[in-house]
Amino acid sequence: MKLLTSSKTDQSAGFTLIEVLVVVIIAAVLAAIAAPSWQGFLNRQRVSAVKSDLLQTLKNAQQDAIQRRLSVPVVINSAATLPTVTVNGNTQTLGAGDNNPGNVRLRSYSVGSTGNQDATYDTVIFDHRGMPTVRRSTTAAAATSDALPFVISINAASADVKQCVIVASLLGSLKTARNAACDNPGVAVN
Repeated sequence: MKLLTSSKTDQSAGFTLIEVLVVVIIAAVLAAIAAPSWQGFLNRQRVSAVKSDLLQTLKNAQQDAIQRRLSVPVVINSAATLPTVTVNGNTQTLGAGDNNPGNVRLRSYSVGSTGNQDATYDTVIFDHRGMPTVRRSTTAAAATSDALPFVISINAASADVKQCVIVASLLGSLKTARNAACDNPGVAVN
């Protein structure tokens, strides 16, 4: 005769529904805390990429003007949804276009000796010697070197991230700056 033995299964294996819910809630809270920091990091990276591309574009235009011995205009398209410049008639999008969902914008202005910003300037023209002059967007008036320093500000729409490229002097020196130094390019730049 066979003994009937009941085989007990181990019921302590696995997780209860409450344990799983607690883990999911903790993960959601941690993700909610980290999301704004991650978004800020992405915006800083996007602005840095656009600044780097803009600086390189300006240097290339200046070198092209010297090598070809003719004037090369660089127009800043502030109204474009993506950071865009037009160099000698060719439009270029700065930064990784797929990685910039319309939140990084360019803004150009000249800073006068009193610190006032004049946003009517949108074009820097490098002559055959690589020296810059600046032209207003609203008129076809002659270009002037009195509008230097010429600042091209790069802003992320959803954050307080601001960097800029500055055409600083008559010799065509190009500098970069951040935050308040963009508004007052006479201060130290990096």
